[in-house]
Amino acid sequence: MSEAIAAAGRLGELLTGTEAKGIADRLADGDTVTMALKVVSAGRRAEARRLLDAIAHGDDAFRHHIPVLRAVQGARALPTALSPLWTMPGHLAQSGPLTTSVPKLVEGARQAVTCSTFNFQRSSAL
Repeated sequence: MSEAIAAAGRLGELLTGTEAKGIADRLADGDTVTMALKVVSAGRRAEARRLLDAIAHGDDAFRHHIPVLRAVQGARALPTALSPLWTMPGHLAQSGPLTTSVPKLVEGARQAVTCSTFNFQRSSAL
């Protein structure tokens, strides 16, 4: 895998869709990469710059950056939803997912999981 392809993949992991859109919009309007990166938090800006430079650098680098950023924007445009899930031990369940299914759901989460329980134990998969 070339360095540019690896950098594009890492950029997709680093940026949100809103950040990618903001950078692409600014570059399309003629802003410099430094100015366009103002939409990224200061703590992640240097890494984003490094990745963009690995994709392409020079006077016409924006021609390579914009399509990559639009791809990140589109990929990150997936709708998000909160889905409350109540579980209980198998011997108490009448319907619904069992507590034992929670680790699989957590491992399959794409962004974040908020869990509230009164029953964290060392024996729990959580």
